[in-house]
Formats: sequence, C-alpha cells, structure tokens
Amino acid sequence: MGNKTIQIADTIHGSVKLNSLEKQVISTPIFNRLHNISQNSTAYLTYPTNRTKRFEHSIGTMQLCGNMFMSSVANTKEEIIDNFFVTIESIIDEQINTSLDKYTNYKIKIGDRNFDKSKIIKYKKAKINEEYNKYIPINVKDTHKNLYIILFQAIRLSALLHDVGHPPFSHITEFALKDVWNDIIEIDEETRNKRQKEYVSIMKKYFDTRQDLHEQIGNKITSKVINDIIENLTEEQSKDTTLLEQQLFKVIVAEITSAILEEKKPIFSDLHRIIDGTLDGDRLDYVSRDPLNSGLNVGCIEYDRIIESMKLVKEGDNYLFSPSTKSIDTIEDFFNRRWKLYKQIVYHHRVIKTDFLLQDCIKELAKSYLNVDDSKSKDENSPCENVKILDYNISSIWKAIEDKPSYFYFFNRLIQWDDGWLMAILKKHYFDEYSENFENNISYKLEELLSNKKYYYSLIKRTEDFINIDKAVAISMQKEYHKINRLINEIDKKQKEDKNIKVPLDKILKYASELEETIKNASYESPLPNDGFILRKIDKVYSNLFNDDWLSDIILNCVNKMKKDTTYNIKDAFVVIKKVKVGINGGKNAKQGGLGVYTSVGEYFEVKSFLDLSNVGKSITMEMNLMPLFYLYVFKNNGHEYMDFNKIKIELGTMIGDDVASVIIGELTKLMKI
Repeated sequence: MGNKTIQIADTIHGSVKLNSLEKQVISTPIFNRLHNISQNSTAYLTYPTNRTKRFEHSIGTMQLCGNMFMSSVANTKEEIIDNFFVTIESIIDEQINTSLDKYTNYKIKIGDRNFDKSKIIKYKKAKINEEYNKYIPINVKDTHKNLYIILFQAIRLSALLHDVGHPPFSHITEFALKDVWNDIIEIDEETRNKRQKEYVSIMKKYFDTRQDLHEQIGNKITSKVINDIIENLTEEQSKDTTLLEQQLFKVIVAEITSAILEEKKPIFSDLHRIIDGTLDGDRLDYVSRDPLNSGLNVGCIEYDRIIESMKLVKEGDNYLFSPSTKSIDTIEDFFNRRWKLYKQIVYHHRVIKTDFLLQDCIKELAKSYLNVDDSKSKDENSPCENVKILDYNISSIWKAIEDKPSYFYFFNRLIQWDDGWLMAILKKHYFDEYSENFENNISYKLEELLSNKKYYYSLIKRTEDFINIDKAVAISMQKEYHKINRLINEIDKKQKEDKNIKVPLDKILKYASELEETIKNASYESPLPNDGFILRKIDKVYSNLFNDDWLSDIILNCVNKMKKDTTYNIKDAFVVIKKVKVGINGGKNAKQGGLGVYTSVGEYFEVKSFLDLSNVGKSITMEMNLMPLFYLYVFKNNGHEYMDFNKIKIELGTMIGDDVASVIIGELTKLMKI
C-alpha cells in the first residue's frame, strides 16, 4: 500500500485528505454511484441549487467521524483508553483464534499459508504506515497504536460507506417499494399473479425484517467494496513481509468496519453512534451542507468547538463519545439548525408535494405493471438472471436488487441503479403511455414532476394556513366534548372502585380540563393557543387508547370523502401527514436518542443528560407544535376555475372534528363495558 494521500476540496470542510485505502474505496464504480444519488430527493425542484449528492456528504461524514474518534481518545484518561482497547483487542483475538475457517474469501486472496493465526496476530506489532502517524494522539500507548489506527480507519470507512446502499432518490423509492409490498401481501397468496409472486419473492428478504432496505443493500455493497480493496497476492508477493502485513491490516479493518455498521457487539454499537447517533458525523455534516446548498446564507457550525472537546467516557455498560458542557451553546446551535433544515427545506410544502408525486408515480407504475397477469405468456421482463444491463422498465427497480444472480451481475446492475436511470424510466413511461392519455391522474402527476407544470395546489403552506382547520376541529367537538368528559369520569370512578379494572387514562386525566377549556373557548376569532394546535394535543392526549395511526386514518378518510363529494369540484386530492421529531430525547445514551455531555472541574467529573442542562428541546417542541399536522394538495376540476380554499379547509376541519369525537366516544363507550 502506497503512502500517497489525495485531497478533495469540499465546500464545508475545506481540503479533506484521503489516504491510499480510502482512495481505493472512492475509486470503485459502486461507490461512484453516489455521485448520482440525491441527498434530498426532489428538493432541487424547489431549491434549484440543492443538488447535494450522497458522494460529497459521505466524504464530509468521514472527515467529521474520524476527527470525533481522534479527539475523544486524545481527551480521555489512560484507564478508560486501556479498558476500551483491551475489550476490542479480546474480540479480535477471539475471532483470530476460533473463527478463521469462515473467512474463505480472504484465504483465496492472501493464501492459506498466509491466512494463519500466527501471522494475523502480529497486527499488534506490524509496522504502521507513515500516513497514519499524524492521527495518533500522544496519549495512546505504543502497545495500542496499531489497534487505534485499525479503529480510526474502520470508523472513517464506516462513515464513508454509511449511505452507500440508498436507492435512487434515497428514501422515496424505498418508501414506494414498501407501499407496493404492503398492497401485494394483502392479496391472498393463491390469487396472486405471476408478476406479483415474483415481486414478493424478490422483496421478501428486504421487507420481512426490521432492517431498512437501504441498510441491507449497504451491507452487501460494503462487503463487496472492502473485499475488492484486498488484492490477490501471488506466491512471490506473499513472501514480502511488508506487503503481507498491509493486506492483513486491510482484512482486520474490513472486518471491524462491517462489525461497526452491523453493530455485531455492544462496543461496536457504541462506536456506530459516532456515525449514527444523536450528535453524529452524519447529522453534523448535513445540517450545514444542505441549507448552504439550498441557497440559505446560514454559515457553518463551529465544528471544532464541539469535536475538540469530545471525550471517550464509560457510562454504565456503554462507552459514550461525549462533548463537554463547555460546548453547550454550539450543541444547541446544532439542534436549532437541524430543526430549521427540516422546517424550511424538508417540510417545505412544495418539497413535500414533489416527494409525494415521485413516490406515488413509482408506486402506481409498479402496481400497473404488477396487476398484469402474464402467466400464460413469456414475460419479456423476466428475472435478471445473468443480466448486467438494467432495462428501462419500472420492474427493473426491484429486479435490480434480486439476489439470485451472480455476484458479478448483481453489482453491475446496482451501479446503474441511480437517479438518472429512474428519471429516464419515468420519462419513458410518460411518453409511451400517458403524454396523450389524461384519463388517469398519474398523467398529471408525471407531467407536474417532469415538467414543473402545476396541477396540484397547496392548501396548507404555512402555520397560518392550518389555523382555520384546527379551529374548525375544536368548534365541531364542542357539542360532544361534555359526553367525552362524562365517559372519562365514569370510567375513572369505575376503576377506582374496582382495582382489577385498568384503563390507560393517566394522560387523558392529566390534560382533560386544559383540553376541555381550549375546545370550549375555541372560535374563529380566538387567537392560536401558545402551546400549539388543538389537533396535535388531541393526538397526544388520546394516543394511549388507539394505535399510532388512529388520527392519520381519520384525516385520510375525511379527505377521501371530500374528494368523492362532487359539490367541491375536486378532480383529485392527496394529503401528506408528517410526524415531526425534535431530534433528541432525554437520557445520556445516543442509541435511545439521548445525549450525554460531561462536566469536569479538577477531580470532579460527571456525565449529564444534555436536556437536563438545556431548554433547546422544549423550544423546538413549542415550534413543532405549531407546525401543520398534515399538508393538503388539490387538483381542481375544469382547469383554473375559482375554488374557495378557506371554505374547504373549514369544512374539512369540521369533518375531522366530528369523526374524532365519534371515534373517541366509541372507544370510551367500549371501555365502560369492561
């Protein structure tokens, strides 16, 4: 392995240095696919300069994560460092001593005689490549330097590869494929046609698991990339001790990289929090990159202030990569930036619309293809057995990731599986099937998506557009809320008299009087409550009685009723419900969404929950409560004929309020009979 480093100029981080191993990774065709995978899906249709690709984001994440690990070790006490390295060393040694037989792919490349535990165990004393010396903190003992470098390199590679499995347009395609899956598995297995059975066969392994599709694809690509960077050694080359040590170094780095990304042990899960946590390299990069690339003049985070304060700490059974309380202002800035990114870009009403249009077009084209029963004819678009060129057909979106074909063909297809390829498919379907056929609403959706022609109007753009819907909900519920309260009080009385009756009323009782007062005083002239929309409160207060989607189902049902009512003159409409998150929970552990920050004065040292020291979570929650619960888009009949949008919103709110009251009363009545 040569010592040559390269530099990449980055808009956020300046000159980013990559060593020879990282250069090998970014030079693979499968990694270069990220040049054509959008970070923010269709945001560029609203913010034309937002052309961020996952390639540059991955480079930035690698830079930040490597620095976070290096600073955390540099600021840590000797005892904690020793215990940390000893734990990881024991895991590596155990694998070397007991499990070498399963690594046949490395044996083939390096040779049976070289892939021997007596040689691999020398990783602890092998000569360190000079390009790594500047990254070794002075407090790392000589006995741990090689292990530190292995971990440092594995962290950087894990960060570099963390997004490598994303489909075209990232999460949008993944959601569309999952929507199609959910529809097909509702069809009785015996009545599914040939194409539907084939879809289930291909996608079963991706959707019959808790792990997201992009993570599973990412693990496959990571294994391929790190396998490819380990060169085949000839018998003559294997006699070169330095060259052999370099190859064995790559093997261990490769395995640690996979262990981090797949969280194979608790300590690797702790390391993964540097890349995927509450305050991680991934988020730290995109909260600066995405707004700046969208044309928002917001500058960058003070990265050094957070990262250079970080320390590796032991908290219970976990190792935390914890920033100092001295950087709280900058951490608050990070969370505020993240919130503003979502509020201004991700949840911009037009971005939500174009994301939905793309997702719906993929879904509808896929279902149109899958609903054709060709069991008696030869399918021109047969499974991708030994096919390395992707067809320009909607079915290739899932056939690209069919896992039957050879290793070689599978990855050749994945290289083509990008934004440009998907847009070409949508254009082909549009011009072949829909450009002159406007009987199906998908024609209009494709045209709006591909040519920016406006058919669907946003009825809810900002907070003020949601106010009358929310007030209509409350006014509608006024006539029934006394009945709701009576049922609540009767159930509470009943369970106090009989301890065997247990109904989850705690949250309802806690907020009952406050909610009743808000609803009772609601009018179209009353100001918006300071603590947020009434509909959001209702969802929160009554969530214990229903499943997570109870309110979403009511909203969708009301919009569908409105679509069918010809008096509204609506050709088509859709609603997008957004469940907004603050971005941080209480506690210290990032795996549970918390963040631990340390304070240190002299001998005194303590790790505290960030939210115990900062009000940023509360302030974001207050803003979040004033965000619309859903976004409504309407396609008017008869072209541009006038439509009273405010009337539609008020009547929709009334329908929602009626249904919410009815559903709550129905559930409470059932509970009364327990």
